[in-house]
Amino acid sequence: MEKREQEKLSRYGKLVCQLANAKTIDDVLISFFENLQSAFNFSNDFTKRALTKFPTKKMITDPLTSKEKELLEILTHRNKILKSFNAQLNHVYCDLEKYDPEKETF
Repeated sequence: MEKREQEKLSRYGKLVCQLANAKTIDDVLISFFENLQSAFNFSNDFTKRALTKFPTKKMITDPLTSKEKELLEILTHRNKILKSFNAQLNHVYCDLEKYDPEKETF
């Protein structure tokens, strides 16, 4: 195997290892783009441009106020409930789109 191919495999292996060892989802995303840039010799601004298109959770939530963060948590919780119910139902007959948390009705 050529030295260049060995280096490419080594960089790809590093990409996979760092993904497996990342502690948070944000770390996974940042590591993924940085290692793609390194493994495939993408331009120096590749990671920055990729994170603009696919931002981390921290990049999205840090600028929010505490009230906005609270609302985001409520919406996320509601969506998880709807997803759970829709996964259990026959989609030919029904697809829940609305959940009233006060009345606990769909």
